[in-house]
Amino acid sequence: MITIASRHSCRIQAFGTVQGVGFRYGTLFLAKKLDITGTVENLPDESVLILAQGSEDALLTFIARLEKGPTRAANVTHLVISWENGSVSTTDFTII
Repeated sequence: MITIASRHSCRIQAFGTVQGVGFRYGTLFLAKKLDITGTVENLPDESVLILAQGSEDALLTFIARLEKGPTRAANVTHLVISWENGSVSTTDFTII
């Protein structure tokens, strides 16, 4: 089990064809598979914002999979990633 001290947090903004293509649901499935908590939501500028918390290895795997797109229909042009101090205030991963 991952302890609070070993969890890391990051903010990921995905750009490209990421809305209306199942990106959030694919992200939810991937996060649950990797034991990552947080949220995913569409933004008005047609990007998607992900707040994620998990082990460093899980987050690095998560980011690598997001770069390829969590669904076939998604076309991620780039991700903007910032590592955060503190924790995401959720014990699950949810779509907003």
